[in-house]
Amino acid sequence: MLQREEALDRKDNSFEKRENSLNRKEQKINKEQQRLLLQQKEANSLIEARQSEIERVAGLSSDQARDMI
Repeated sequence: MLQREEALDRKDNSFEKRENSLNRKEQKINKEQQRLLLQQKEANSLIEARQSEIERVAGLSSDQARDMI
């Protein structure tokens, strides 16, 4: 009976370690996801700013330029 309890305790400890490891990995992935989302927002803002600048310089909206082509 004691051996069985010890075996169950070892399994329980093993599961706890695995769960902790998975939680750390999940946190790392979440941080990376947040970093990538921020980077994507910054890239989109830069693209919009460049597009606005091109339209301003050209004096045409993208729709107007498309109609001319």
